[in-house]
Amino acid sequence: MICTLDEARALKPELKEVEDALLSLQLSAAEELIRAYTGNRFHDRAALFAAEFDGEKLLGGQDLVSPGDTLELMRPAGAALMEVTKVAEEGVYLSGMPRPALYRVARVSYPAGVKAAALDLVCWKRRRLPGVKSETLSRHAVSYGDNGRFGCPAELLEPLRGWRRLRI
Repeated sequence: MICTLDEARALKPELKEVEDALLSLQLSAAEELIRAYTGNRFHDRAALFAAEFDGEKLLGGQDLVSPGDTLELMRPAGAALMEVTKVAEEGVYLSGMPRPALYRVARVSYPAGVKAAALDLVCWKRRRLPGVKSETLSRHAVSYGDNGRFGCPAELLEPLRGWRRLRI
C-alpha cells in the first residue's frame, strides 16, 4: 500500500472517521491510478531479488524487507503487489497468496511527494459530488474539468509529472 492507514489519518484529519476497509480500498485505487499515470513502478533498486514462493511464504529476501513493505512479484505471465505481513528465518510471509513459482521480487517505495498526491486524490474523491460537472449560484459559475482518461482534475496529477516515465 502506498501508505499506512495511521499515516494517512495523521496527515489528513478528514480521513480519521473513515472505516479501515474503505480507506484501504481508496488508497489502493489511488496507488493504481498513480502507477498507471506515471508509468513508474517505484522499485527500490537496492531490494531486487529472486525468490521462490512455496505456497505459504517467499523463500529468500528476509534481509531486504520488513513488515509493512510492499513487494511487487513479477513473472512472465504478469505481476502482483503484495504486502509483507511477517519476516521470519524461514521466509517472508505475504498478505496475498500467489501461485507457487519462482518470482523476481522488488520492494516498492514511494517518495513523500507521491504519497501526498495519493492522499490528495483520496480526499478529492471523498469530497466531490458524483456526476456534477459544473455549479452555478446567481452569477457565479464553476466548472470542474477532468483529465479524461484518469477522471480527476489535472491539478491533482500535476505534482506527479516529475515521476512520469517515457513510454515506448
